[in-house]
Amino acid sequence: MNVLPCQIDGSEAVFAGKKFSLNTVVDNPAARFELGIRPEHITLSQSEGMPLTVTALEDVGRHVIVRGEIAGTALCALVKDGVAIPENPCVSFDSVRINLYADDYRVGSGRGD
Repeated sequence: MNVLPCQIDGSEAVFAGKKFSLNTVVDNPAARFELGIRPEHITLSQSEGMPLTVTALEDVGRHVIVRGEIAGTALCALVKDGVAIPENPCVSFDSVRINLYADDYRVGSGRGD
């Protein structure tokens, strides 16, 4: 699971300047917020999304784990074996699969828009 620090802006979470719509309005501004997204719900592309600085590629048989950083935060993506990995990839998240955590408790998820 990727756990990414974020800020809350009404019903949106903000990570590395990218806004993600949430299914709830957060009413605890003092909490420590994080987004959770599993590696298999991250998509790599050449130009769409947030730029990823790749630090390692791990071939684990049927998949390749792409390890990298966005704005100084570690992130892993899972890519099926045989799928081309861009030289300078960008990542996007399946917004329906995003979870929001406040002080380590799940309090919401992505809306999928």
